[in-house]
Amino acid sequence: AGSASITGDSLEVSIGTLAVFFGCGAIAISAMILPGVSGSFLLLAFGVYFPLLAAIKEFMEEIPTTLRGEISQLFVINFLTLSVFTLGCLSGLLVFTRLLNFLLDRYRNLTISFLIGLMVGSLYGLWPFRGTVEVGDKSYDAGHLLPDIDMNFLITVCAFLIGCGVILVFSRLEKETG
Repeated sequence: AGSASITGDSLEVSIGTLAVFFGCGAIAISAMILPGVSGSFLLLAFGVYFPLLAAIKEFMEEIPTTLRGEISQLFVINFLTLSVFTLGCLSGLLVFTRLLNFLLDRYRNLTISFLIGLMVGSLYGLWPFRGTVEVGDKSYDAGHLLPDIDMNFLITVCAFLIGCGVILVFSRLEKETG
């Protein structure tokens, strides 16, 4: 996905390629709204992450030439590609936020449960305490561990509990006064 072809002296980009960039922008920005889902990972999975980085790099490299009044075809192609991707992101943002608001209005508990599930599910990949096994020159993940209980861990747990307590107190005060 995301290719420009050189034919003779001209550079071309297909409508299909632009449609892929538009769709990937809409999907990636939607994923970035959801907790625990990586929009960049989706761009990698769709095969447009590196072409987008290349388009940004080439676009930035062509800016000085363009400011001198020489507009190259590469600049136009990259500008078009990045513009279509940006429009896809804006469209996805508008549509997905409305969809999310609709789901929260109609199916609040189910939607909140889904979002909490995404966050809890992403903890597996984000958990920093892992055991490793060395086999020859290679190191393998042996599973997730609980952290050692030391003073830093206890301070962190206490800060977390105090934060939860403060939130609960403010929530109750708001209900009583509001």
